[in-house]
Amino acid sequence: MRCFIGVPLTDNVRKGLSEMQKRLKHSSTKMKLVEPENLHITLRFLGEIADVEVAKPLLEGISIKKFHVQFTHIGAFPSRDYIRVVWAGVGQGRDELVELYKAVGGKNSLEPHVTLARVKTKPDALLLEMLDEKLDLSMDAERVQLIESKLTPTGPIYSKVFEVEFD
Repeated sequence: MRCFIGVPLTDNVRKGLSEMQKRLKHSSTKMKLVEPENLHITLRFLGEIADVEVAKPLLEGISIKKFHVQFTHIGAFPSRDYIRVVWAGVGQGRDELVELYKAVGGKNSLEPHVTLARVKTKPDALLLEMLDEKLDLSMDAERVQLIESKLTPTGPIYSKVFEVEFD
């Protein structure tokens, strides 16, 4: 099964980010929006794993207190000059998410974010303007999940496989 480790969003953050996605639709840039029910903070993509029992220990050893996450800005990967992903970035809570990433075996650097859209063409002026916008959405991170991602012709379907609540 194809899996990743992520932090789920609260309904109010999901709604706020969904509103931002509606604004992205006004751009003439061709992009694929992430379905609102699939919005999350990815910590580590595991890829294909043969057995979920292999991944559970990555989460079971986590001992972390609940923490506050503030989404503060819109950004893009890999850069403003070559946009392939539009995302909502984290201000407060960034350090905790990086520590959580390391706790689940992450080895590279992490820019905590929620992917909003995957960009297919050169960005128009409206999209570039939106990259300068600030956000003011917040939530308390209360759990981390092992999530299965089933790829379908209409997009991925995510299913929670296992979850650990924070202290």
